[in-house]
Amino acid sequence: IVKRCSLAGCLFTLGLLLVACNGGPAAVGPSEPATIVVSEVGSATAPPDTLTVNFGINTRAASASEALGLNNQRKDALIRVLRDRGVEETSVDPRQLSVYPNSDPSQTQITEYEAVNQVVAKSKKLTDAGPLIDAAVAVAPEAIRVLGITHEVDSKSAVYASARKDALTRARERAESLASAAGVKLGRLVAVKETEGEFPVPPFYEDRQPTEEGEEKAPEDPGAGGGSETEITLQLTAVYEIED
Repeated sequence: IVKRCSLAGCLFTLGLLLVACNGGPAAVGPSEPATIVVSEVGSATAPPDTLTVNFGINTRAASASEALGLNNQRKDALIRVLRDRGVEETSVDPRQLSVYPNSDPSQTQITEYEAVNQVVAKSKKLTDAGPLIDAAVAVAPEAIRVLGITHEVDSKSAVYASARKDALTRARERAESLASAAGVKLGRLVAVKETEGEFPVPPFYEDRQPTEEGEEKAPEDPGAGGGSETEITLQLTAVYEIED
């Protein structure tokens, strides 16, 4: 006698057979701990300790070899002057040497060659920008120019450490506030992720301040007094466990 079973009954029977073949029901792993995730920003500032001046050298001559040779002489003379002004040898960086032809207006004939390179100098004498530039440009006034000048923090490790500490303190305070509001107990820190940024704000471009006589007074030139502070801003995303 053949007995027919319903679809539901057949599926149930098949399920029992599969469980038997697999040795019993599958084990359920431990659940992931509940967490609180917060993102906070921390910052720290430091006064500049390094003056950086970028010099450009342009030399024109009838041939490429002549332009390169004369440009190299000017570069060496510039470096000697910088060393005489107290700039360390390791703080002078010649870079980006190139040479290219210049043509007549019709672009049919080469009229001369121009050699170009840069020399970047760093000095711990923050107020020495003016005298340093005067001495350097005097080497070859027709060929040497200043491409840029900045005041910066040479080593930012301590500033970064302070910014991280500030961000993590803020993150912990926020996480504790959220845990209290939710009626749970905050546990240990289990993960941290960091992003960063750097935002120097030159005082030379701040708004002019009126004097007592009502006239506007221009801010002090940063090249004379050491420049602005450097601000390091870090964003931390912190993950905390919620204790049982």
